[in-house]
Amino acid sequence: MNKRRVLVVDDSPFMRKLITLALESDDRIEVIGIARNGIEAVEKTEELKPDIITLDIEMPKMDGLTALKRIMEKYPVPVVMVSSLSREDADITIKCLDAGAVDFVSKPSDDDPSIRERLRQDLVKKVLYASSVDVGQKGKIQNNIRELDNYYRQKEFHRKILTGDFGTITGVKAVAIGVSTGGPRNLLKVVPKLPANFDANVFIVQHMPEFFTKSFAERLDSISGLSVKEAEDGESVIKGVAYLAKGGVHMKVVKKPGVNEAVIRLEQGNSEDIHIPSVDVMMCSVASAFKENSIGVIMTGMGRDGVEGMKLIKEYGGRTIAENKSTAVIYGMPAAAVEEGVVD
Repeated sequence: MNKRRVLVVDDSPFMRKLITLALESDDRIEVIGIARNGIEAVEKTEELKPDIITLDIEMPKMDGLTALKRIMEKYPVPVVMVSSLSREDADITIKCLDAGAVDFVSKPSDDDPSIRERLRQDLVKKVLYASSVDVGQKGKIQNNIRELDNYYRQKEFHRKILTGDFGTITGVKAVAIGVSTGGPRNLLKVVPKLPANFDANVFIVQHMPEFFTKSFAERLDSISGLSVKEAEDGESVIKGVAYLAKGGVHMKVVKKPGVNEAVIRLEQGNSEDIHIPSVDVMMCSVASAFKENSIGVIMTGMGRDGVEGMKLIKEYGGRTIAENKSTAVIYGMPAAAVEEGVVD
């Protein structure tokens, strides 16, 4: 297999070295060039024609967001943003995802070896998957979405979902959505299509660190008919609001004893948890709280998070949906659920 050719863009010599060493620890990746600012990034993208770019956000002369927009306009290539764990960078990172970046990784907060190793694994994983995303075929991807949309618009079920009129799908009270790698771009397309009068509670787990989930919720809220917010511990859930799980903690939905009301509980994870927040934790709680009155949705992402939650929703008589392979950035989580036989 040909190596993935990567252009590393960062104004810090230390970060350029760290990212280069991390990527070249995998024999499937080759760093073919470096750039110190956005201007150099645009020039070297044209000169070197990399398969993928890692792009810093805060740089002199031209920042990462501006460089990203120019690269997407002139030489579309998959881009993974490199962001610090700050609220300001989180806000810009969400704008970058909206502008065409495939995903992002977080810079280490200190020089601890275990943190460096997590960065290495995260970088390698996301660069490898992102290099397979054909960002130059946006028209083709949109056509696939349009064809599916036109097909299902002919179905009564889809009309009712879009309008919030569930008709014969009686008693739907909760929609649980799980998404991971490549998810922000897809959620930015899907959530705004839900109507403001959506007659159900909506719960979303997107694998993201702290700070980023709040910024992402605010971005979704600004472009959606229904309200979108980062979930808070102890708040009562209401219809027409989508609750995005907070980064770094698990989100559960719990029915209050003796009353038809649900509240959100945020709980700390443990060292054995692969994902915090977890789709499985959220979906299993939704299944237990709403029984057959729930819909589980698995979208793009790597791994198997959500399979157990979808299984429990099915066992209680709820409905389950998996994103189609033609529109999923990474057909991992949906494929795992399909293979498990828990998708309607």
